[in-house]
Amino acid sequence: LLLQTMAGLRDPHQGLCEIGGVDSRYSNRFADGSMVGLASKTEIFHGTLQENVTLNRLSIHDSDLRHALQVAELWDEVLSIGRGLETHLQTDGYPLSESQSVRLMIARAVASQPRLLLIDGCLDKLSPELRQRIWNNLKSDAHPWTLIIATHDVSILNDADKRIDLSLSKHSHH
Repeated sequence: LLLQTMAGLRDPHQGLCEIGGVDSRYSNRFADGSMVGLASKTEIFHGTLQENVTLNRLSIHDSDLRHALQVAELWDEVLSIGRGLETHLQTDGYPLSESQSVRLMIARAVASQPRLLLIDGCLDKLSPELRQRIWNNLKSDAHPWTLIIATHDVSILNDADKRIDLSLSKHSHH
C-alpha cells in the first residue's frame, strides 16, 4: 500500500504523499516515468520484449533499454531468446520464464532512470543468487535514484541504509 501510494496509484488514507515537492498522484503524469519507477506485480502485454520494457516512452533510448536489462540481469538472456528485443510476448509472459518476467518488470521500472525507484516484492520471487546480484546492481551509487524496496530477504534488509518494519505484529518495536 505504501509503495503504491508513493507511485501515485492510490490515494493516501489521510494526509499527503509528495515526491520531490509534487503530489505523488501527479508526479508521473508530468515526467514520463522519470520521477517514479515502480516494479510490482507482473503485467505483460501483447507486444515485443522491447515495447514491454519501454512502454513506447520516447524518452527511453536504446542505451537506457540495454542498461535497464543489464541492471535486471536480463540482457544476456534476451540476446539468446528467439528474436531478442523483437521477441513477441504473450500476456502470460511466454516465451519468458517466470523469473525472466519478474526481471522484465524491474527493467521497465529502471528504464526511465527515475528519481525514486520502488521495488515492491519483486526480488523475493527470484532465486537468492539472482536476488543478490540485482540488489547489488540497484543499490550502486552510479544510479540517480533513491531506492525503496519491500522485501523479506534478511540479507537485503541488513544491507539497506535504513529499515522500516511495517509488519502488523504487536510485538514489533522497530
